[in-house]
Amino acid sequence: MCYAEKSQKEELTSLQRQHAYGLITTYISKDQYELRFIANKKHVMQLMKGTDHLFHVYDQVNGKQAILLSIYLEINGGSLFSPHIDYIMTKGFDKETGAAVTEKTKP
Repeated sequence: MCYAEKSQKEELTSLQRQHAYGLITTYISKDQYELRFIANKKHVMQLMKGTDHLFHVYDQVNGKQAILLSIYLEINGGSLFSPHIDYIMTKGFDKETGAAVTEKTKP
C-alpha cells in the first residue's frame, strides 16, 4: 500500500530534492512566478492569479494554456539518475473555455 492510500506524507530526501522533484521558482511580479522542475529545467510553468482571484499553475497542454491539475510520469526501470520514462500524462482545464484537456507525450 502506498503513502497516498494511507493519507501519509513523507518529506523528500535531499537527493530527491536536488536531482528529481525540487522546484526552481522565480519571482516575476506580485501575482506571477515562473516554475521549473529540477529534473527538467527547460520546461517552464507559471504560477499566476486567475480571474477568480486565486492562484493556479498554468502550463501548455495540447498547445493551449491550461490550469494544471496533474502531471503523471510512467517510469519503467532505468536507474535513480536515469529513469526510463515511457510517457508523461498532463491534465488540466483550458484557460479560455474551461474544457478538460489531456496530453500524453513521450520524452
